[in-house]
Amino acid sequence: SMGLLGIQSPEAVDAVLARMAAMRGDNASEADKKERAFLAGRVAALPATVPLPYERLRAALPDNTPGYSLTWLTARKDLAAVPDALVVLADTTQYPRSLEALVASDSPQVWKQARAEIERLKGNLTDGQYRYASAMLDDKIANPEKHFAEQRRIARQKQFDARKGEVYARRNALLSIRDT
Repeated sequence: SMGLLGIQSPEAVDAVLARMAAMRGDNASEADKKERAFLAGRVAALPATVPLPYERLRAALPDNTPGYSLTWLTARKDLAAVPDALVVLADTTQYPRSLEALVASDSPQVWKQARAEIERLKGNLTDGQYRYASAMLDDKIANPEKHFAEQRRIARQKQFDARKGEVYARRNALLSIRDT
């Protein structure tokens, strides 16, 4: 199964999903559960160039495993993962990752859904968690363009850093040639 994921073709991914679905039942052994969790993590981390809707991954997972939605939503911005990410928001140990994934969806509509869920969870979250999440989401909802401008700035900075790294590597190679 691991080798198939390296291929990243639709057929290979289909085979891995079928293997995961076969290990989905309650009678799965501990080894099956470990393999399924490993494969699910690898599938969730597949690049967005591999055509795979979230519903297909979700169908191969047990019902009580919404956490893979966080990686999926962050990397692919596939809004089909939002309902599961909202469920994970209630888990105080996963709350920061879930909030980050929901914000990373870059969807003002999702931010509004997350804000409503934060309000519903107010009693379950600590005061600090509630204040942080509600203030951040309120700010993004009130001014989405500020979020998108920051995303563009981060993308430009990454491009600049990559280009600068190439220039410095070339410069260092030339300096070492000159020194010899």
